Amino acid sequence: MKKIIIFGNSMSAELISYHIENETNNKVVAYTVESKYLKLKNYNNLPIYPFESIHEFIDVTEMSLCIPIGIDSNDKRKEIFRKSRNMFKEIYSFISKNSLISNNVSLGSGVVIYEGSIIQPFSKIGSNVIIRSGVNISHHVSIGNNVFIAPSACICGGAKIMDDVIIGAGAIIKDQVIINASTIVGAGSLVLEDTIGDATYFGVPAKIRT
Repeated sequence: MKKIIIFGNSMSAELISYHIENETNNKVVAYTVESKYLKLKNYNNLPIYPFESIHEFIDVTEMSLCIPIGIDSNDKRKEIFRKSRNMFKEIYSFISKNSLISNNVSLGSGVVIYEGSIIQPFSKIGSNVIIRSGVNISHHVSIGNNVFIAPSACICGGAKIMDDVIIGAGAIIKDQVIINASTIVGAGSLVLEDTIGDATYFGVPAKIRT
């Protein structure tokens, strides 16, 4: 059994706690947030500690850290992941038992996959990736690090999602398309061509939002 500390004190933290407690044999033992967001001593009936000084309260070398913070905090999740790798025993990955992940899919560390998602054979998922419920990732897809994929998105065969990308709910990425680093794809968008990096795309078909 792993002892897990969850970063956050919002709905995302409560949601991942529910899944961990109900789908695994592991145990959530505490929460942590940055000091400026620490308003209470307890959250969800468990202690909540300041992230910057958490080692003063608990032996984090025996704990796994889960970082479920999502679409509005992708850069923050990247920062916390970087800071935490040498602090905790591990960065925890959660894969819902109600998702279908092919046995030859490659997964990095700190990956969170919610219920109802499908990842087909020969796909690769990097580290610090959030895949929300009902996402369909087809065969031979490559997903980089620090990526957030919102519910019901569809990524077709052979597509490449580079680092630090955000894909909105219900978006569709055409097969073989490359979503370059730091791209944001809006909810419900249809991406038919490669994107440029560090840009936002919306629409059907998706165009750069200026």
